[in-house]
Amino acid sequence: MNDEPLICPTVSVIIPTKNRAQDLQQTIRTLLAQTRLADELVIVDQSQTESAIDAGSLRLKHVYKPRITGACQARNEGMRQATGDIWLFLDDDVLLESDFIQKLLTAHRPGVTGVSGVVTN
Repeated sequence: MNDEPLICPTVSVIIPTKNRAQDLQQTIRTLLAQTRLADELVIVDQSQTESAIDAGSLRLKHVYKPRITGACQARNEGMRQATGDIWLFLDDDVLLESDFIQKLLTAHRPGVTGVSGVVTN
C-alpha cells in the first residue's frame, strides 16, 4: 500500500433528497460557503416532482429518480454517479461550518477509510 497522501484529492458530495427543496437549498448554500469547495455535487432526487436546484459554481449531477425507495438506495445511486476520490455523504437538511470540507481533508490519511463530522444543534 502506498503511504503517500493524495496531493489534491477530489471531493464528491452526495445528497439524497425527497420533497425537501427548501432544506436542500440551505444545505447547498453552506456548501458554496466552504473555504475549500467540493469538486462535484451529486443530488439523488426522489421527489414527486423534479426540484429546481441552484448549485452555484459547483459542478452538479442531478439524478432524478422518483422510483428509488429510501435513502440507502439513493446513496448507492449517488456512489455510482460520483467521480471524486473522496465521497462526502450529507442529508438534505445539514448546515455545515464553513471549514468542514477543509477539516475533512486534513483528517484524511492513507489507510483511513472514513471520517465523520460532529452534529451540533
